[in-house]
Amino acid sequence: MPGIPTNFVIADLVFDALRKRGAPQASLLDNANNLPYAYLGAIGASWGDFMAARPEIGAKSPNTPYFQAWLPVLKLIAGAAQGSSPASNGVYRDLKQLRDTLNKLGGVIKDKKKFALLGMQDELNQLNGVINALQKEIGGLSSLRNTIGKAIATGAPSVKVSPSNQWQPRDTLHGSHSGRFLQALQEAADASSDGRLKAYALGATVGYAAALCGNPYVNNVVGAPYRNHWWRHRWIETHIDTWVHGYYASGGSSTVQFDNNDIPTPLYTNWPNLCEANLHKRIELPGIDLDSILQSLHDGTASPAVLPQVFLDYWKNAYTKAYGPIAATVTSGIDDMGLQSAYAMTWLVLWLQTSGEVIPCMPPDQSNGPDNCGARPPWVAADGSVVVGGTVTPPPQPAKDTNPSVPEIVSGILLAMLGVVQLMTGYLSGGIADIVAAVALVADGVTDPDWEQLRCYQGWVMVFFYSLTNALHDMLKWSGLSFPYTMELAHDQFARQFGGKIEPTDAALNTARSRRRENGTYPASHWNPPPPPNASNWPNPPTEPVELPAETIYPFDLTWPFHFVDGLQFASTTMPPKQINPLFSLTSVPPAPPAPPLVHDKNEWQARRDRINKANATNEFFGNAVDVSLELLLSTQPAEFLDWDLDGDAGIGFPTWLLPTPGAARSAAIPEPEP
Repeated sequence: MPGIPTNFVIADLVFDALRKRGAPQASLLDNANNLPYAYLGAIGASWGDFMAARPEIGAKSPNTPYFQAWLPVLKLIAGAAQGSSPASNGVYRDLKQLRDTLNKLGGVIKDKKKFALLGMQDELNQLNGVINALQKEIGGLSSLRNTIGKAIATGAPSVKVSPSNQWQPRDTLHGSHSGRFLQALQEAADASSDGRLKAYALGATVGYAAALCGNPYVNNVVGAPYRNHWWRHRWIETHIDTWVHGYYASGGSSTVQFDNNDIPTPLYTNWPNLCEANLHKRIELPGIDLDSILQSLHDGTASPAVLPQVFLDYWKNAYTKAYGPIAATVTSGIDDMGLQSAYAMTWLVLWLQTSGEVIPCMPPDQSNGPDNCGARPPWVAADGSVVVGGTVTPPPQPAKDTNPSVPEIVSGILLAMLGVVQLMTGYLSGGIADIVAAVALVADGVTDPDWEQLRCYQGWVMVFFYSLTNALHDMLKWSGLSFPYTMELAHDQFARQFGGKIEPTDAALNTARSRRRENGTYPASHWNPPPPPNASNWPNPPTEPVELPAETIYPFDLTWPFHFVDGLQFASTTMPPKQINPLFSLTSVPPAPPAPPLVHDKNEWQARRDRINKANATNEFFGNAVDVSLELLLSTQPAEFLDWDLDGDAGIGFPTWLLPTPGAARSAAIPEPEP
């Protein structure tokens, strides 16, 4: 499934088109009070990822499988309350204090303010305790990787058996009554005078179209539907999101060209990164407060309530209309507290991934040592060991092969990273110890500040600070919990040209471009992970046998994600972009009236429902998400949304479907009855 960043790109393109056309919806989008609701709607069915996502429940059910994978990371960031084992302030607060103090020191050194330097003595002395705390917190990464790995290996979407409102909400919203739910949202918004609800319904229409057009593309890259390879989907999704954001932020089809070696101009290294996109601000509502959310995670208490009651009632009523009465228990997450937590955790994850506040947006190629300070700082020995107070910390052992063709891929990377992280904290300790000692000599009147020496010390400490945070970046990226840098999308041109290999395995040619697939190769059956500790093989293409009947998943060979986003391809420097994936309608034979666009075509929807048990039943696609969104928003067709499968599970453009019994073949699928 496309991730939130891709949905936001599609939403921006749709919103701009509505404004340019002077559409009636444009006034909604120009109201600052409504716009966050439009983007919240554009998240679409993926909002169900965090229903339920309740810090007060912790690792217990009913928290969703996706939130179970996120929870240990969020607890690492937020820390743990007194009485926990171990209690901590959290990585965010410690990293922030370290970074803020070092940046302040850099300003003092640059301006050569002696008294300001002396005034920082207490702040600098506190950093020793901060680094000790970081070392303890980061030491927990060993158990953290096991916790994440277990959550990934044991988590999975719901089995498709009736009733769908007993599934996790994420799976219900994608795979059941998708049109009926959107219809309920739209009708309630139309009957209301509240612009926030109207804006949400507008955005939800975009989210519906984004999933409808984007999920088959993602399934193609993955090689299997979300239902069968859920975490490979998540991992691939982060790379597609990075590509889409960078491509459109660089100008999209009007600017970006690819040569015959699939190398873009401008280069990937110059594409904007998601880690500085601040996407959490798109859905930011009055009353949202970072400290309060972190405190709820720290203490294991309920998330703060931010969504207004009118919105909660609107959303729950639409859900009930589409799926039937909500269970009295909290297991579904469809209640006031569940929706409040879902909003808070969605905002928090976007903040963590795209604000640069926890992990600064500093790709390795941008983190340079200070000028004229030598090849290495004085506290780093020639062999790479760190010398702190006479104690030598040896360098880590060389990392294992991180090529995902070997079964240890992510586990090996994270294990190697532990050694790197510990060394980085050692570097910081050594550098800060020298800074503190130098400032102490100035305070005692032994010497005047050696500004050049202090500049070099501070500059090298910042290099190691960014090395430390990039190690955390790598952990989240390879775990599938955050986005790669755009520079990591590049491939080895020479390996491809002379050896026919696409390396590294996470290059965009492997993770963002669609694949050429022959009939009979989709969908791969359920993921069969290797046993622990090597259960983290989701970057590997599926090797499981095909789940019958086979289907066509994406009818276009070797294309980039623009194909499903807006369908526009760069033409030339003298010609405008050309449309290669327009809104699609089936050809009708006269005297039959022209067929409506496929997304509206109820006759074809019924025909596809009837042939879901036939192999390779269809290869017609809806078109691109922007045009499909505009069709749904501006069409003169009857305002009816069809129950298409937003996961693209069975193949391209099938209605939602259920299996009559667990483990039954898809050929026995039946349509879900009315609630």
